[in-house]
Amino acid sequence: MQRTATRFSRGCLGIPQPIQTAKPRQSPPIFAKPPLSSKCCIKRASVPFCTSQREEMPMHEAVSYDELLQKCKAAGQEHILADWDSLDASEQQQLAAEVRDLDFDFISRTLLASQAAVEAANHHSSQPVTDVITLQDVDAGQRAAWHKLGLSLIAQGKIGVLLLAGGQGTRLGSNLPKGCYDVGLPSHKSLFQLQAERLLAVQRLAAAAAAAGGGSSVQPVLVPWFIMTSPFAH
Repeated sequence: MQRTATRFSRGCLGIPQPIQTAKPRQSPPIFAKPPLSSKCCIKRASVPFCTSQREEMPMHEAVSYDELLQKCKAAGQEHILADWDSLDASEQQQLAAEVRDLDFDFISRTLLASQAAVEAANHHSSQPVTDVITLQDVDAGQRAAWHKLGLSLIAQGKIGVLLLAGGQGTRLGSNLPKGCYDVGLPSHKSLFQLQAERLLAVQRLAAAAAAAGGGSSVQPVLVPWFIMTSPFAH
């Protein structure tokens, strides 16, 4: 089990590194760190804590401390290396590998683009759409015609349903996808079940309408149901 304490800094994210709760066996340092000068002002950085056995990180390419510090300072993230002296050789190796692989320029561009999008949205004056027809705006005859057309399209297999279900119910006290959450109905049916039952009912209505209209299709009426999930809710 691993707990991670991560510091966030303007421009990019801080870099978490694992250390052991038990005092590890000291080994010779891999990287030689020069004395800090008055020009290098480093803030403290946070690291994660791991109770499992340390996992060695393979080094693909040797990187000196000076190179790491230069890269971090250029991005304004030199605090990432603040606890370098407190790390053992294995932890220094892992931190060096992660810092080496970080693309600070990409992270900075992404952050600036995100901030610009939010700023633009805050200054955008959107107007409501006006050319919309609602059921309340038409008479009973028009509503009946639309209902008949809808059932006909469903019977022809031209209608599908896309359900966006990528969120978890963590704010509701559940780690399951929101569609699995019990919303407190007497039946205790989940949102997924309620949706599925409604689709089955629509299929039966469409099949009955097609039969009443003289349809002779052998294929059953099916409404394709696509559920889009996320890695957390798949």
